[in-house]
Amino acid sequence: MFDLNAVQAALRDQGIDAWLLYDFRGLNPLATRVLRFPEGTMGSRRWFYLIPANGVPRKLVHRIEEGALDHLPSEATVYLREELEAGVRSLVEGLGQVAMEYSSQCQPLHLASGRGDGRACSPVVGRRSCRRAI
Repeated sequence: MFDLNAVQAALRDQGIDAWLLYDFRGLNPLATRVLRFPEGTMGSRRWFYLIPANGVPRKLVHRIEEGALDHLPSEATVYLREELEAGVRSLVEGLGQVAMEYSSQCQPLHLASGRGDGRACSPVVGRRSCRRAI
């Protein structure tokens, strides 16, 4: 089962306000592992799961796959294709440091953090407490 308290404690230990997890067609094995997706689960639409250091997580799911994150706590916001950017913006609005995985030129995933406004990004790979929570 997904351990929300452990992930939130790790975020607080690192001074990170939230972790934005994302997947599209099973391309982010880290996100599906952390969130304890059942083996072989793969959707065809993008989903986002924001875990704040404190408080209730938030979901953003596509209308076609509204149940993609039903195994996780919180209510979902549903989007259509043209609403995706605004939906993601609303997830991170008002946050300081937000961690998120990224892949540069199809290389293995990395974990980085940046401001909620997307202006700055720095790597956080190797932070022991974050790895322990995963």
